[in-house]
Amino acid sequence: MFEFISTLSESAIFRNRESLDKYSSEQISDMLYLYLIALYMLHENEQPVNKYINKTLIFNNFDHYRVFETDLYMLLHLMKNNRHFNLPKAVTFLTSLVYGQTINVYTYFSELERQLKIRKTEIIRLKRQVTNWKKLPAAEQNLSIKNIIREIRNISSVAEILIPLDKMITPITEQVVSVPVTTIKDIARELGMVDAEQDIRVLAAIDDYFQTLNNGQFSPLSGEHNNASQNTEIYDIAKKHGIDPSYLMKYLSDTAYFDKFQKMASLKDKGDFAK
Repeated sequence: MFEFISTLSESAIFRNRESLDKYSSEQISDMLYLYLIALYMLHENEQPVNKYINKTLIFNNFDHYRVFETDLYMLLHLMKNNRHFNLPKAVTFLTSLVYGQTINVYTYFSELERQLKIRKTEIIRLKRQVTNWKKLPAAEQNLSIKNIIREIRNISSVAEILIPLDKMITPITEQVVSVPVTTIKDIARELGMVDAEQDIRVLAAIDDYFQTLNNGQFSPLSGEHNNASQNTEIYDIAKKHGIDPSYLMKYLSDTAYFDKFQKMASLKDKGDFAK
């Protein structure tokens, strides 16, 4: 799938000297930072980046403008004379990816961020995401990939690394895990409820209260709510779910039940809450 990144033969961004005029020094710095982040992202996703890196490092003094080299070679060439940029450290980082050498990636990208004077929050945020890459859920990895693609495209829509990044996005099928109603009954039983039909209605009413009247915050009612019939909103919620308002009030007023309400909400968030 990722053979593209190992067979590149020339820079896509810098096809000729005239193309240099399209980019500011800030854009060059941002693009170099993004390329190194992207290569690490691909490497952590076990994609073949070695040939690309080795081709980039063939002329590792980066002295000459070489249109037939990679985008990354050209970016390093353009930054070579920047007195703040540590070129040998960048080469060490790249070789560490090829040879599996240990390097403190977060520290390196923090240093690189300062060297290149990266200012955009959207780009800086990628550092934390990529350095915890293997711990991220697939959905968060996809979001990070889309973010780096967006930032690269904002500078150049022809950057060679866009294709392998785009292919790295994992299709995710939304799945709703169904938990049997008996799980809800178990919670109801812990709460001291007995009527299965009513149990689920009460739990739905409790959830309705917390989501609509209490801003999603789980906290017991204060002493001022001492009679359900005097609280129009709670009364309306109880009637909406077909239960006795005083029964609902009983559970909304007792702090002992709140850990179980949290469990109930967790099930609901997974799509397991029975209506």
